[in-house]
Amino acid sequence: MVDLLLKSKSKETIICTCQQAFLSAVQSNGEFVSEHATKWLAGELEIGTKDAKDVFLELAKIIKEILGGNPQDNQALIGYFREETPENLKAGLSKTIGQNLATWREEATNHQVSLPRLKEFDWRIDVKSGSDALTRLQVPTCLLELKVSQPELSREKRKVHNLEMTKENLDTMLLGLNKIREQLSSLTTT
Repeated sequence: MVDLLLKSKSKETIICTCQQAFLSAVQSNGEFVSEHATKWLAGELEIGTKDAKDVFLELAKIIKEILGGNPQDNQALIGYFREETPENLKAGLSKTIGQNLATWREEATNHQVSLPRLKEFDWRIDVKSGSDALTRLQVPTCLLELKVSQPELSREKRKVHNLEMTKENLDTMLLGLNKIREQLSSLTTT
């Protein structure tokens, strides 16, 4: 079905088709294409909407396989297409996909369901003062600011969490983080 792209009158049609196929691969796991995009491609290639949808779905499947693989160059991308696909079409699609691959990988990663990720942190030490009739108290505390990105939010939105910890809380947290580091180190060295 991808062969129908040979009917394209412009390079822009190929680029837009690849972009829409990528969106289909990421947003619906390659199982759905918008009706608007299908009608647009059908008009561009002068084919039926069912054929246009099939072109998108086949290209989405190929793009999904490429995103899951690790092709090193455009020549490696050609191997993802069927043998009967014309060489000039393979080369054109491979070039377009190759030019967008890094951006698409990042975007696909951002669409995955995952936990929030720590992006930045900042800290400072404050001394809290208090007094009662007999003694004056000075308690040092650590104020920790964590900036995390939320995968379901846009890339630029970050939530800020502020924590106040005593020395004992900080010691407990550092002990736990050291244990995590040791376990991760033991896993990566084996």
